[in-house]
Amino acid sequence: MTCRVPGCTEQHTTHFCKWCKDKNSNHFSRDCWYGPGGHTSATQPVHSSFWSSSSSSRQSPAHHGLPANVKAILANYATDYGRAKEPRDVTRLLSSLQSAMGGRGGSLHGVEKVMTSTFINETLPVLCDVLSKSDLSFPLLPPSSHSYSGTEAHMTARQCFVLIGADFLCLHKHGHPGSLNFDRLFDNKTPSAKAKLQCFIHYLDTMARAIKQGKTTETERVVIFRALDGPGAGLDEWARSTIPLMDVHLMIGKDASIFDSKGIRGDFANAHIGGGTLGNGAVQEEILFSIEPECLVAQHLFPRPMGSTEAFMIVGSRTFSTTTGYGRDTLSFAGHAHDTAPMRHTNGHSVLGKYIVAFDAVNFGKHRKNHQYDETSVVRDLNKAHTAFHSNGLTVVDGMPFATGNWGCGVFGGDPQWKFLIQWCAASRAGRRLHYYTRGEQSLIGAKDFMHSLKDAGCSTVGHLVQLMCDGRTRGAIGGWTRMSAFDAVMAALMERSRPPPPPLPRTPSPPPSLQQHWHLPALADLTREARQHAKEVSAAPQTVTNEAASGDQKEDKNPREDACAPMEDTSDTKSSMEGDDDMDIDTAKAVAADEETTPLLSAAEKSGDSKIDHIFKYVPTAHTRPSKVELKGSFDGWHGGYPMYWSAGEHNCFVLPLSLPPGRYMYKFMVDGRWVCSSRQPTDQDEAGHTNNVANIG
Repeated sequence: MTCRVPGCTEQHTTHFCKWCKDKNSNHFSRDCWYGPGGHTSATQPVHSSFWSSSSSSRQSPAHHGLPANVKAILANYATDYGRAKEPRDVTRLLSSLQSAMGGRGGSLHGVEKVMTSTFINETLPVLCDVLSKSDLSFPLLPPSSHSYSGTEAHMTARQCFVLIGADFLCLHKHGHPGSLNFDRLFDNKTPSAKAKLQCFIHYLDTMARAIKQGKTTETERVVIFRALDGPGAGLDEWARSTIPLMDVHLMIGKDASIFDSKGIRGDFANAHIGGGTLGNGAVQEEILFSIEPECLVAQHLFPRPMGSTEAFMIVGSRTFSTTTGYGRDTLSFAGHAHDTAPMRHTNGHSVLGKYIVAFDAVNFGKHRKNHQYDETSVVRDLNKAHTAFHSNGLTVVDGMPFATGNWGCGVFGGDPQWKFLIQWCAASRAGRRLHYYTRGEQSLIGAKDFMHSLKDAGCSTVGHLVQLMCDGRTRGAIGGWTRMSAFDAVMAALMERSRPPPPPLPRTPSPPPSLQQHWHLPALADLTREARQHAKEVSAAPQTVTNEAASGDQKEDKNPREDACAPMEDTSDTKSSMEGDDDMDIDTAKAVAADEETTPLLSAAEKSGDSKIDHIFKYVPTAHTRPSKVELKGSFDGWHGGYPMYWSAGEHNCFVLPLSLPPGRYMYKFMVDGRWVCSSRQPTDQDEAGHTNNVANIG
């Protein structure tokens, strides 16, 4: 490998100077400032290159690496005769600055891949000039680990430019813990690293141009950084809350972005704000900090990890760039962004009317996903989200909606439905309207229906929902054999809690011999008439006559039973009743496939210690419009009850009802919008009177 000192033909990677003892010098000993005949004025302009081997101009300490002359190097690069001419000169500048600070020296060739003529010829001289005249001391010390809770810092856009420019030129000592140098990005070969560097260079170009042109309206605007801290409530306080659950506005579609919101924008932050912006990260926070680089200053102001009740607010950061793609492999720079946010004047300062609140999620990873359902994790996330949404009660954001979404999902392993419930509770308690960006998350397609169903079934307060989430039955249903979705598990827990003590068993008529050994009422199927009236319709869809009942091969049962235990007449749906399934407004394909993959009708679950077996009864609609109301009736209680089923989107995509039944053989039917229906998709059999019903053999 050829030596980096021009004119040296030795095959070595480092060049030693016997006079200044620099083990990786950029000059010959004969040209050293400390050699015989040296001590030329350090302020004398050097018209040749920094790495010139000319003996007529000896290298000053600024050129061969003394810490006191970092600003001299910067000042020289700001001049017409000392400025960089090509990408390699930028690499040499970085190397020279590191050597001057006692760092690694050497080259940082990765920066050359994103160098532009605009940056080299226009931006870099302005940046070097501003840094050389700043009050900063180099090398920059790593941000101290003190708390800014309850305080705020005001930085002008010019001051932000100075700090970020210093980071870009790697003016922190190399290898120092807490360093904010950009060298990790320079050495990163991923497409996302290139995209982030292009965003930062575009930011530096834009700000340098504003400084050079004297645009004080841009350079003197203020960016505000403020730490937020909430008191932190315990589980009892959350569970006792009587605050009503607010409506959530769902922003559907993959193209809808939090970044475009006019309200408070949520930053799904790393515990250390900024996360992997200067490393491998290329998701929500890293993209946000790349297109709005002034956010990076928060890393200087808040270097320690956020506490369990802390968040961080950034006010007035400008969007400089746009990007496309997401993640390490597809993120790319897409050009300049035209930020149209209005300028507001507060206490004599001009501040852009833009608000970001960073709040971090717990990383549950691949092997800790079930931990997010524990009470400790639930309380932590509730308090963290509440701090973010409440925003210390600042009047400047009163009435603004909070734009959020799948917080802590993705690589952090968060359950999208569970995180939705957490944020719903926290926002309601904070009195903050939510604009929830689903980003095409399939499990949240039925979120709106779920919210209405939950409220209609009697859960309308924050405390009630928190109780259901922390109910052991909810955690068991999500993590147990049934693997219920979070929405389904909460609804099942609500129905279980709603049932009154079981009524006495009917004395007449006696149960059939096949059931005499196992005759008891199901755990979830003995709701009283008053409770059933309290459980309103689970869907707002208009009532329609189902294909099962409307088919010419079926008969409507006007008087389905004369006797209390008489089985239903045959109203089974026929092949003709399903001919229009391909044109349905309701997607039942997934539900049908799920039924075919497991035992028909019932999804077997875990057996409990009292010999009962948990099952999920399913009804898949075959009409063009989803039924308004579906009830389950059956021999498990002597055909006495009618038990409302609820719509389960996502995994089931049908009406469901979980029941705990002892082993045995049961007959049942569905009451669909007031009409008896026997599904042909599920096993059928005739009773002693010749009536056809659906049948389930449990156990």
